[in-house]
Amino acid sequence: MKNPAEGIKALKEVNAKAAETYHRALTEQEQKDFMQEMAGDYYYEFVAFLLCTGMRFGEAAALTWSDIYYKQNVIHVTKTVTFNEDNTRTTGTPKSESGKRDIPLNDTIKGILAKQRKKQSIVISIDKEENRAFVSVYGKMADNCTVKGVVILVDMFWPGSM
Repeated sequence: MKNPAEGIKALKEVNAKAAETYHRALTEQEQKDFMQEMAGDYYYEFVAFLLCTGMRFGEAAALTWSDIYYKQNVIHVTKTVTFNEDNTRTTGTPKSESGKRDIPLNDTIKGILAKQRKKQSIVISIDKEENRAFVSVYGKMADNCTVKGVVILVDMFWPGSM
């Protein structure tokens, strides 16, 4: 109903190749404004997690609870979801070895994960065998079709990126 990106300068030129454009990160205030507008959205924790960890969409979609080591305070990023030309999804390894990495768990990220786990306890049709940390509102792997709110918001910040 309301555009959370209203008043924020575009991050990317619309019809330019990515290599030819200037990219910038959101300012701290833009992040706060963006998240305030997302408050109450089912995918709030998903977006907050992406912002706090720097993980890519596919990495977070592939993340399982067993990838999160609370005692060692680390998230092991070892896989990603890719979307094939025929609109099927595949979970595989990151494109490069540097894509496999550990992300430290801080109190903010732990809080986001705690809220996400609580939220998942009320999703009726969740696929518990996959043990995904982030699932769609339908209980399946989060993807760019079911996370429409996130995709729309990302596209508002990075026009033409989706």
